[in-house]
Amino acid sequence: MRPAAFVLALAVAAPAAAGDLKWNLKQGDTFYATTVAENDMTVEVMGNTLPMKQTITYVLRLKVTAASADGTTVEMTYADAKMDLGAPVPGVEAMVDRIKGATLTATLTRT
Repeated sequence: MRPAAFVLALAVAAPAAAGDLKWNLKQGDTFYATTVAENDMTVEVMGNTLPMKQTITYVLRLKVTAASADGTTVEMTYADAKMDLGAPVPGVEAMVDRIKGATLTATLTRT
């Protein structure tokens, strides 16, 4: 699941899962969420088995741009992204740099 989708799923599911737990988000509120994914794998190339370890880290800035009884609009921006593939891979750093600053806006409602 992508980090932004996970945050939205958590925001929507948390009150139902936790009973009386409710978000009290106000316009202008800003908070951050960090997602770290670590992958251990083994790759076989031309008869050679290579162990690989990857670490991917995303930092999301979530800013409430509107909040009313009808819904809450949240702007999610990738504040930082890092990818360690265990070995230098050409082009990975440029790909990760393109993610930084990407923004997604979502409106959360009761339904």
